[in-house]
Amino acid sequence: MLHQLIYERASGRGASAELAKLWQRIQELYSTLGTTNRLTHLQLSMICSPDKPHSDWTSLHASGAEVRHLVPALAVLAAERCNGSLISKKRVVALNSLGEFYNICDREPMFMAVAASDRLLYCMETFLASYYWLSQVSMALGKFHYHVRPKCHYSWHLAYDGRFMNPRFKWTYKCESWVGKVSEVCLSCASGTRLTKITVPLAEKLVLYTHVRLQRALFED
Repeated sequence: MLHQLIYERASGRGASAELAKLWQRIQELYSTLGTTNRLTHLQLSMICSPDKPHSDWTSLHASGAEVRHLVPALAVLAAERCNGSLISKKRVVALNSLGEFYNICDREPMFMAVAASDRLLYCMETFLASYYWLSQVSMALGKFHYHVRPKCHYSWHLAYDGRFMNPRFKWTYKCESWVGKVSEVCLSCASGTRLTKITVPLAEKLVLYTHVRLQRALFED
């Protein structure tokens, strides 16, 4: 959707300026919605290749948790930018459905009521149906928007299994975030160091990082 909004109004160097306007509005929505887990920045290179923006499938490259918490802001943005076309309406339906899916996960206990689990599946099926429609229309227009991937199929199972356990208690956002942080720490040890010598400073930094993380968690509790 971000790619569509940017290149519907601008092209070339103007795309960066259009993205800056969207990013400013997203930050305002973050504050209005009380979102704490936020994207720290947003660049064209995180969405597409700036030199060839229409040459491949678009995808937002950020951590899963950041993208997941971006959904409510995008839902509001989609409604604000809805121009009455079927595509813009489908974007609103898709993002509202996905936003409600996450809201149900956030407010329900580990074992949710039948009505809540049914609603959870309905929201995901509505999202996937809208997303698939958008994908088919994009391909018919020769655009690389809304890529259908195996994860789309798994998302349905995630919602279906909500009748047994709230997806919030088994998804892996924190684990994936941890892996990303380990990569960053490893990169900080690699400058000017032979590969065979990286393990010692990496282990030392990870021990310190883990200690600080655990102490902060205990302090916050």
